[in-house]
Amino acid sequence: MRCHLARCHLAPCLLVLLVGVTYARTLLPGLHEFGDVTKAQFLGRVLGTTHPTGYPLYILLTAPVAWLPLGSLAGRVNAFSALMGLGAVVLTYLLLRRLRVRPALASVCALAFAWSKVTWEQFVVAEVYALGACLVALVLYLLAASLTTGRRAWFLAAAAAYALSFGNHLTVVTLLPAFALATLLGAWRTWPPWSTTAWIVLFIALGMAQYGYLFWATARGSLYLEYRVHTWADFVDYVSGAHYRGRMFAFGLEPIWTHRIPRFARLVFRDLGWMSLLAPWGCLSVWWPAGRRAADPSVRRVTAVLLLAALGQLFWLVSYDIPDIDVYAIPLLLIVSLFAGVGAEAALRFVTELSTRVKSADSRPALARVPRGVWTAVGTLAMAALVVPAGFHHAPSHARAKAFSRRIEGELETLGQGAIVVGAIHYGPRMALIERLYAEGLSETRDLHLAAMAKPADVRKYLRGKGTLRDSSSKERLRPGRRVFLHERGAGMDFGPEVRKVRRGHLWEVLPKRKGAASSLR
Repeated sequence: MRCHLARCHLAPCLLVLLVGVTYARTLLPGLHEFGDVTKAQFLGRVLGTTHPTGYPLYILLTAPVAWLPLGSLAGRVNAFSALMGLGAVVLTYLLLRRLRVRPALASVCALAFAWSKVTWEQFVVAEVYALGACLVALVLYLLAASLTTGRRAWFLAAAAAYALSFGNHLTVVTLLPAFALATLLGAWRTWPPWSTTAWIVLFIALGMAQYGYLFWATARGSLYLEYRVHTWADFVDYVSGAHYRGRMFAFGLEPIWTHRIPRFARLVFRDLGWMSLLAPWGCLSVWWPAGRRAADPSVRRVTAVLLLAALGQLFWLVSYDIPDIDVYAIPLLLIVSLFAGVGAEAALRFVTELSTRVKSADSRPALARVPRGVWTAVGTLAMAALVVPAGFHHAPSHARAKAFSRRIEGELETLGQGAIVVGAIHYGPRMALIERLYAEGLSETRDLHLAAMAKPADVRKYLRGKGTLRDSSSKERLRPGRRVFLHERGAGMDFGPEVRKVRRGHLWEVLPKRKGAASSLR
């Protein structure tokens, strides 16, 4: 049924406004205490490499954002994640509309996904998961559009987006069975076979070409190379996550059924609340509708694809043994919110149809005079009553991150001008110092350096003015004359009786102990 333009677009506009405002207000303003987040903030600026499996698409997309003359580097890349997250929410709404869910209900269900705990936490910090969710939602939406219209252009766009998504996170391989099913259920028999195949091969080649970035970054000698990829063997081990293979498929059938599946069922209920209980009904209602109107065959095809995509995601979740596995559940939460929307639509349609058949005592349809819009409003308000309180509860707090950022700025004040931090540094502070010194340029403007590989003997010589230290990132030879500091993790380094350590807040300054020795103080 056609609706007035304003009525059609009011709900999605309110959705975008509400999600955009809440993401902006809860955006991580600066550094994060978890090193992976901080590292994701500066990789696009230095064009380096990170931990497996590489994430070249994320790095390349954040590179231009990292150079924008707006705010801080950390804030800009955090905002990039928020924009990608907002894109994922909008695509969730559009998918719900493809599934014939009315706009108001679709907006509330998309809002539930946007405000789910793990989703909200990841969509306001610099990480690959917001971009990953946006790409998954885009692939699913394009497949749904292909199945509902039969047009080849939608399918080719889905193939291009899917090939591209492998450059962000290789876990999208779990969508492969769903993509294959969408291909089989689509109108591929009516498409030109040779040109369709040629386009798909081209998209696959372009998707693979993204990983050439790893060889390029290694060859150019970036300021931050966590892994170096020189050979094909290096590439295979790196991209396949050789370091994590022992954690993949780590559980037998019994722990999967008794522990892993219930664990993620609890996660879905925690994040989507009571609304998640509508998801099974939504899935079943497509094949066995409760009302008089049968489901659209194209909606059934889309639902089958989404169900297989959800099973693929769940298979990976229950099989992979890592502590921070919850972030991998974001695509599953997206799909469950879709099924919950279909379930809410089915429930509302059933109540509406039932009301027209209810007879009052004088055999007149007493409830039939209730306008359809009233039932929509009641259903939407009921769903919103489940979603909005959870949203207040799930809003992320960055108190620890802000305290950490203040600590790093305090350490930089202690370092002042012309200083070197030698020895090991804990992961979070190390990533923060790399961002501030090398990605943001304090190494050049304030002559600050990290020399993680410096040995005690080298430091003693440096303090006596007889040797140099090497910058860990730029590889520059650092001549004597700079102050030398230790971070907490390296505070136990023994430099011998010739050197003393003086605590300066969270840092220790290393000074010559013998009278008359050359001082490194400026």
